[in-house]
Amino acid sequence: MGARQEGRWRRARTTIAPAVEEVLLGALRLAHALAAVLWVGSALVVALSSDRHSSASSPVLRETIGAGVAVFVLTGTILAVQRLASAPVPPSYPVVLAAKVGLAVWMFWLARKAGLGATEALSPRVSINWQLAMIGILIYALAIALRAIYEGALRP
Repeated sequence: MGARQEGRWRRARTTIAPAVEEVLLGALRLAHALAAVLWVGSALVVALSSDRHSSASSPVLRETIGAGVAVFVLTGTILAVQRLASAPVPPSYPVVLAAKVGLAVWMFWLARKAGLGATEALSPRVSINWQLAMIGILIYALAIALRAIYEGALRP
């Protein structure tokens, strides 16, 4: 390959690689968002449609949510590592991220408990289904805060 062609190849490679990376990150973000919508949306549907002492019922729903949780955890881990490595973030970012992860773990634990037939909630006044829905909404709020913190760190 001549020097001129090699130069063109390098330029093409340096312009294509970031585009491919952006497409892959976009796909990961979409998968993460869809899994979150499935998870929290399901929690809201169950909370709105059930009485105080019932939980997610259908095996298909449970399997679908289980697959969504796997996608959610995998994509969330990859995206968190990518974001932490891509730019310096203020100290508030890892604190909010840790709170989000902690709430997600708590939500998974409560969902597992509900899936095993437990109906007692942490608060006697709020069903386990509503607790799952509220924690999911709080996690969404923290995700919005994380994005704002990250974008704020990128601004000059």
